[in-house]
Amino acid sequence: MPRFLFLLIAVLLFSVETLPAKTLHVAQSGNGGDGLTWETAFPTVTEAISNATHDDHIWVKEGLYIENVVLIPGVFLYGGFVGTESTDEFDLRDWKEQTTILSGPSSSDISPEPIVTGADGTLIDGFSLRFGSRGVLCRDASMEVKNCYIHHNSAGEGTGIRCDRGRMIVEDSVFHRNQGWIGVGAFFTQGSHGILRNCLFYVHWTGLPINPGGGGVIETFGIDNKVEVEHCTLGYNQLGEDYEGIVVKGGQVSVRNSIIMGRNRLFNPDLSSLVVEYSRIEDVSGEGNVQSDPVFIPGTATPYRLQASSPCIDAAMGSTLTLDLDGNPRPVDVLGAGHDGPGAFDMGCYEFQLKKADFNRNGTVDGEDLLFFQEEWMREGSR
Repeated sequence: MPRFLFLLIAVLLFSVETLPAKTLHVAQSGNGGDGLTWETAFPTVTEAISNATHDDHIWVKEGLYIENVVLIPGVFLYGGFVGTESTDEFDLRDWKEQTTILSGPSSSDISPEPIVTGADGTLIDGFSLRFGSRGVLCRDASMEVKNCYIHHNSAGEGTGIRCDRGRMIVEDSVFHRNQGWIGVGAFFTQGSHGILRNCLFYVHWTGLPINPGGGGVIETFGIDNKVEVEHCTLGYNQLGEDYEGIVVKGGQVSVRNSIIMGRNRLFNPDLSSLVVEYSRIEDVSGEGNVQSDPVFIPGTATPYRLQASSPCIDAAMGSTLTLDLDGNPRPVDVLGAGHDGPGAFDMGCYEFQLKKADFNRNGTVDGEDLLFFQEEWMREGSR
């Protein structure tokens, strides 16, 4: 081969391998051009993925997208955009206000496929995932899920998320009203590694009787699984006749700084382990655990947030998280409750926040705060 031809091929190959990552846009109002701007955005997420390569970012404008998304390796998928942000204004997105929905056809026409199928090195961040056989399927891959609302999906196993022979990190996400009977919220099997942080699981259900081996909201199956649960709250999830929590059918599950409502079950103890520390849980002993009522704020407007009298306040230990599921700071030290100082974290996904008028930092606004304010007012006025 002539030397110049060899050099040309080498340069071309190097150029392809070192192409800079690009940002592609998705908006139903786009004209379907090259996707490099909001005006030329692709109308569907699937079209953007078909034009993406490794390390590309895909920004999706708020709205409803009825499609099942299959990711390709190394792609980062973000929701929560107004549709006017420039490529240097990523921090302006707000997935809570600009809801971006990936969905099956309807609640009465559930898609038989997962809403999102992951791939190696992928991230999905800032989406509502609904009306599928499951919210996210991760198979033979390593992926991350952040800031997602995974709800109203329906399948037998792993309705919220399912991980087969893979690795999933799931953070700052809410699992709500998924229907199934095994691992309804999160199901890990065949040697998977799962990490769940700052997540809320509540009001999952089956609608059908479950057998004695089913029913977990978080569940493992297989001796090589490893699941870590940190600062999560498992609320009331009624599967069959009982409120259910964690079911371990092989592998290792560790729970730390969490609130678990409902029963927890360990099958095949020679091949399984469930280690729980500094958590509210009823039927598993462990260092720092409490079994009493967590004292949630009543009502549905603020589900599973703590009242000032909760024994879960400042009762966690050894956390590295700096924000809770609401985006509020951690830790908040409530004087007189649990641990004091910089390690005074709360159990669960929400950190109790002090009110501005709580001058003595005891968790309530009362006469002592008024007295404190008057004393400070008089002290300042005398200067």
